[in-house]
Amino acid sequence: MSEQPAQPSLGANARVMLVSQVARYIIQFGAVAVLSRILTPADFGVYALVSAVVVIGSVFSDLGLTLSAIRAPELSHRQWSGLFWVNTALGGVLMVAVMALASPIAALMHNPSLTTYLVAVATVFLLGGASAQYRVALIRAGRYQALGLAEVVAPVLGVVVTLVVAIFIRGPWPLVIQQIAWAAFLLALSALAARRVPQRPRRGSGVRSLVTTGGALGLPLLIESLSNALAPLALGRTQPAAAVGAFSQASNIGNIVHLALGDSLTRVVVPAMSKAEGDEAFVRALHTARAAYVFSVGVLVMAVGGLAVPVVTILLGGNWLELTPRLLSIWAVGSFFQGVAFVLYWPLVGRGLARLQLRIDTPVRVLFILAVLVGAQVGVEFVAWMFLATAALRAIAYLAFVPRALGIGDLSYVRAAMPSLMAPPLVFAATRATTRLLADAPAVVQGLAGAGAMAVVVLMCSVVSPTVRADLRSTRNLVADVVGLGAGRA
Repeated sequence: MSEQPAQPSLGANARVMLVSQVARYIIQFGAVAVLSRILTPADFGVYALVSAVVVIGSVFSDLGLTLSAIRAPELSHRQWSGLFWVNTALGGVLMVAVMALASPIAALMHNPSLTTYLVAVATVFLLGGASAQYRVALIRAGRYQALGLAEVVAPVLGVVVTLVVAIFIRGPWPLVIQQIAWAAFLLALSALAARRVPQRPRRGSGVRSLVTTGGALGLPLLIESLSNALAPLALGRTQPAAAVGAFSQASNIGNIVHLALGDSLTRVVVPAMSKAEGDEAFVRALHTARAAYVFSVGVLVMAVGGLAVPVVTILLGGNWLELTPRLLSIWAVGSFFQGVAFVLYWPLVGRGLARLQLRIDTPVRVLFILAVLVGAQVGVEFVAWMFLATAALRAIAYLAFVPRALGIGDLSYVRAAMPSLMAPPLVFAATRATTRLLADAPAVVQGLAGAGAMAVVVLMCSVVSPTVRADLRSTRNLVADVVGLGAGRA
């Protein structure tokens, strides 16, 4: 018997996903704030190499199957079971492969200690592969609260285990164990919430088309993951572990707003766009998503970049101030450009135009990979600048080609978006100036002053530009719907 995905309201979906994602990242960074004061930058540098392998392997263990299953109009229990075994098998193969290759990888990185860490963390692939379709089942059933609870409780339990381990063991081990514990708890909680038992694996389960679709959707993610994970791996061969740790923490903080809010919006916006009836409704949904992204993710990530010094001081402590703030400022600007393209990624997926995304992304990602391979010899700051440059190039390519493919005109989208897109760079300039003016003040005072500067810039932009005012109203209405205060509002 086939099941169709449940369709709860946009606000209900977004509310649960937003709360769970924000809570998850708050927990994660709370743990990082504690561990950064216990462990050294070099410990985080070694773990960055382990994490890079996990990032690459996680994409291989999924290959777009979860997104393919979520988007499928109907999904029988037999198909779901087939996908469960495919995901689990991929995870198991990757676990064995990483264990077998742990020693060669460690030798390539000139760090023999990596071997034991990689062997241990390889279990994450099997755990993640087994949990993927349980989370799909929860999404398709519209049980976002259960999924959100699992995605919050799992990292909480993982953090508890990590902090206990950190009391007795120093070095990268607490970070490695956190990754394993998180994956194990997420599998257990998702399986309990889904209340499903997969059928025995069998041929002819009807998943071939879903696997093919997943491959098309997963290939861009694979290229993106490879390009992102390559940086710490390349740097690990040529740069000190402490510098790699600073680079890793800067990129993690620079991506946090994008990941916490952007991933939540993706889970809601892509299905909404795919169901938009008529071009007018589709364009309206696109502009609403763009406005919401700019005045949430865009403004906040640029504020983090401008306030890099107090942010690093508060989150990581004074031991990280030598290099991390400079890297964070650069990475935050690159994350903003990533977001400009990310808004147009949503309609590409919603309209099933993954091939266009691949044609745009592949040259840019290849360029970044080449830049990283060369730049790793120069230093971590050069690689951060290359990330910013290629992210800007990707944003320009998306603005140039995607609106035309979507049939919304070559310049109309850009003209409509440009006034609001100017607000985040102005926020960056204002918060950075505030930090410099208050260089001798405590970090908390700098942060509060920067938040005030951010609010003033957004207010001034709304006074000057009618387009910004309209986008702020659209964002306010969407936020009101998400938090349950604006049901029925357009």
